[in-house]
Amino acid sequence: MSNISFSEDELNSLSKDVLVKFYLQLQDNFQELSRQNDANTKELLKQISNLQEQLAILTNYRFGRKTEKTSEMLDGQRTWLDGCSNKTTDNQSMDDKTYR
Repeated sequence: MSNISFSEDELNSLSKDVLVKFYLQLQDNFQELSRQNDANTKELLKQISNLQEQLAILTNYRFGRKTEKTSEMLDGQRTWLDGCSNKTTDNQSMDDKTYR
């Protein structure tokens, strides 16, 4: 594409046939640019979709269940809770013996 510009006087001096050819060329150029724009838009939307999927996977990996070691935490909690209930039972039996 060449970068030619015309003044209003120059365009008025051109014949109708030349103006029609200019218009048709502009129309073809516009359609080609529109097709390229559509293709670029589709490619960008595809890239956005891929990035969103990668972000979801990485977020899940970073903050998901995988980082929470639930079996170890629950085992530790059960042990602690079991220990507390045993101490409570022991303390209650001591209190019962003390007050009797």
